[in-house]
Amino acid sequence: MDAAPLLEAGLFRPHRTTRRQTTRRLQRAAQDIRDAHRLLKTDPAWAAALALQGALQALRALAFHAGLRPVAGPREEDAVALFAAAAFGPQAGEEVAFLLRVGQAKRRPADPAGYRVTSQDAVVAATAAERFLREARARLAIQPTLW
Repeated sequence: MDAAPLLEAGLFRPHRTTRRQTTRRLQRAAQDIRDAHRLLKTDPAWAAALALQGALQALRALAFHAGLRPVAGPREEDAVALFAAAAFGPQAGEEVAFLLRVGQAKRRPADPAGYRVTSQDAVVAATAAERFLREARARLAIQPTLW
């Protein structure tokens, strides 16, 4: 993966991580995804929000491992989406864009188009988050550590 475009765009900065930071992100991702599954039937919007956070945590763990840290601020989630596309391909970027749309519905004021997170959207979001976590764990298990 070529991280130069992400660094040049100012979305990431070089970062020397520790094994503990990466592990904590993966643990947090797993907890968020478990919580999302618990809420699927009772509160799909919260389930989608937690699925989004789980996916973002897993992707941040991979970025840390790659020596990158997303720059904090309003563009951080977009930066992580671009990282997903660079690490896994364009389809992953589209999945993260979907997660951002449904996962942020809880934070937005009423959508003028009347969008509400459906149970089906929440299930798709939780499944996508699980896939990102599984892939992150697999990649971190095979690759030699960078620290």
